[in-house]
Amino acid sequence: MFNRKDLEAWLAPQKIEGKGPEKVSSVVIDSRQAREGSLFVALSGERTDGHRYIEDVLEKGACAVLVKAEWMAENGSLVDKWADKACFAAVEDTLLGLQDLAKGYRDSFKELTVVGVTGSNGKTTTKEIIYSILSRSGAAVCNQGNLNSDSGLPLSVFNIREHHRYAVLEMGMNRVGEMASLARVARPDLALVTNVGTAHIGMIGSRQGIAEEKKAIFSHFGKKNIAFVNESDPFTEFLSRDLPGKVVKYGPQSLVDYEFVRDEGIYGQTIRLGGRDVRFPLPGKFNVLNALGAVAVARELGFSEEDIVAGLENCGGQFGRAEVVQGETVTLFRDCYNANGDSMAASLELFAGSDKGRRKIAVLGDMGELGEESPAVHRAVLHQAESLSLEGIFLLGEEFAKALEAEVREERNVSVRSFVDFEELQAVLLENIRKNDLILLKGSRTMALERLSEPLLKH
Repeated sequence: MFNRKDLEAWLAPQKIEGKGPEKVSSVVIDSRQAREGSLFVALSGERTDGHRYIEDVLEKGACAVLVKAEWMAENGSLVDKWADKACFAAVEDTLLGLQDLAKGYRDSFKELTVVGVTGSNGKTTTKEIIYSILSRSGAAVCNQGNLNSDSGLPLSVFNIREHHRYAVLEMGMNRVGEMASLARVARPDLALVTNVGTAHIGMIGSRQGIAEEKKAIFSHFGKKNIAFVNESDPFTEFLSRDLPGKVVKYGPQSLVDYEFVRDEGIYGQTIRLGGRDVRFPLPGKFNVLNALGAVAVARELGFSEEDIVAGLENCGGQFGRAEVVQGETVTLFRDCYNANGDSMAASLELFAGSDKGRRKIAVLGDMGELGEESPAVHRAVLHQAESLSLEGIFLLGEEFAKALEAEVREERNVSVRSFVDFEELQAVLLENIRKNDLILLKGSRTMALERLSEPLLKH
């Protein structure tokens, strides 16, 4: 990956001591992942301080550690003890140091094309669709899991290798200034914003503020860069304004050879594109828009229609994102990786309209990071769920419990039950499901509704 000379050039450390490294083979922030040849970055967080594990990673064979300058000054004896086996690089801020290293590493790939993807909803799915297409005729790499944050994105960058032609990097943010930091690291050649919604509004304050943060993905653009914006988003014009590079709008109106889509419910859809039917396995109208964004990116990069169609037809759902899982007696529609008002509404609409004639039960978990908007958003979702053709609604979490209390009615069209205890929810749910039921699991990551999967599938 890189050596001491690179380390010094990219990092400009306040102080560097010890041997080597001749070659860093991996960069880690979790001491449990350290191995021979690792560079360990000691991050200081709310729960723990990575500096506590420095000797542990050195014993595992780490060849370098990135530490705070104050730690280096206070731990000279430990540095001396390991100086003949490892390198110690000291900086003021180890998170910023991690980002500096990743930026230098990314910039060392002169022939690499980086595609950045952000948005309030759909960014992970859009990243995966783009990756599926770009992998058809060129070596590509993308973020694994949810490594899209101020620490996760740099780790994703370190997965790039010499044979890669494309890197598709999802870029997420939940605070002011984070997207600008990510853009400094990733320096995307092309960047796409799926939409501006209400995710993280509790941290940012307003949708306009979220739009401003999302727009920062273009903050390092020049005349040769290309921005992709959703034609139907309320902030499209704002996102497109005053950018130095090319702006491409995507969607049904902008893509001239898009004809129609035939909805196959939770099992996907058929997209008519350029006179041919494309069997797209991801469900939901919102995913059609994500697919069209990926098509726009691929075409700008010169990919053939054959590669584009193959990429669309072979992209698979990620864990907890619009997955259809068939059990012995019931079918799960598992969309529980995360949730906000917009994604909850879309999932409920899709779920309720699928598989006519089957009983449908929705299990909904609290949505996080909504701030002052939380009560109103939870009430709106509950109201929507009650208006749909569902057999039952099971709620988990204090926010939904409050929403149900606020929506007191003498009579309801559908049975609604609220729980704050997961075990109680599971027990009652298992008592109420029947053979051939279709069950939606939708909630924020903190609710971990996937815990219901095994007992439901084996029921």
